[in-house]
Amino acid sequence: MKTRFQVERCFVIVPWGLIFALMLLLSSSAIAQTELTPNPNPAGNTISMEDWFCTNVDYVNDGTIVGAADTPWELDNNDGVTFTNAGTIEINPSTRQNLFDYSNETGLFNYGTFVNTDTGIIDNKGHVRMINSVFTNYGYVDNRYDLVYSLSTINNYGTIINDGTSPNAGGEWPNQMHLCGSTLYNYGEIVNDGGRTIFTRDSTLYNYGTITNKNMCTDIYPWGSSIEGPGYGSAILYNYGVLDNQAGCYIYAKLLHLQFCENSLFKNAGTLDSGHYFWVQEGGAIENSGTLHILHEGFGLFNYGLIHNTSAGTIINDGQKF
Repeated sequence: MKTRFQVERCFVIVPWGLIFALMLLLSSSAIAQTELTPNPNPAGNTISMEDWFCTNVDYVNDGTIVGAADTPWELDNNDGVTFTNAGTIEINPSTRQNLFDYSNETGLFNYGTFVNTDTGIIDNKGHVRMINSVFTNYGYVDNRYDLVYSLSTINNYGTIINDGTSPNAGGEWPNQMHLCGSTLYNYGEIVNDGGRTIFTRDSTLYNYGTITNKNMCTDIYPWGSSIEGPGYGSAILYNYGVLDNQAGCYIYAKLLHLQFCENSLFKNAGTLDSGHYFWVQEGGAIENSGTLHILHEGFGLFNYGLIHNTSAGTIINDGQKF
């Protein structure tokens, strides 16, 4: 069974790591947990989470699990355990919720295997942590606050929405999905709808489906929807499908290697700042009506495919020559 200390240790690789590390000194070393029952949770039944629960054996949810609002609670799916959700999991914010204080964080923690089936819904208005685990989604994930994958593998065949258009628990904080030393395979749909997808060091995303940035939300984030690379180290995005960066949206790839592969399409009506490798392979295509900016510290744009720069498009090369 994981302890609170082990939970927090996984997050020193994310941004603000020094702040998190200091918080570890204040954290408790273990939490008393109760096995989640009934198992399976039948359709029509609702479990209200108002304490610390865990699953030490394979668990199936066909009903509804609700993390109570304004109450400290936690659900840990432990190492070696498969949690299958065919119902609804609603994660509400706790009075102890704080992006900078992981010793007080509550929410859903997965250390094993979590499968969200095609009828499964995860409605996150709090914290979800996937730590050294596997998460497979065939259903619907609505992330309205903070979703972190740390040292994990993510297989998405359904829909993941980073929903910044709805009120969230963090006030001025945008709704965001972090990849921390993780690998994400997207065969379905990922939408940053006023929210963000953030890479940190040693993370990789393989897109075989669709990734869309849409809806500029200047009240919570000056760029609207965005994809961001790491603050140090490097990360990679391989696009085999469609990457659609809409007007008012932003891709910040200073340390994010972008590779547009055969039969892929990158539609850019927003802004892309590239400071790392930017490859367009043979058979790949870019349709630009926004701004492609190769930063001065960048390695340049390597094009073996097709770039269609419309009359509304701009390409700025401050890096190496084409």
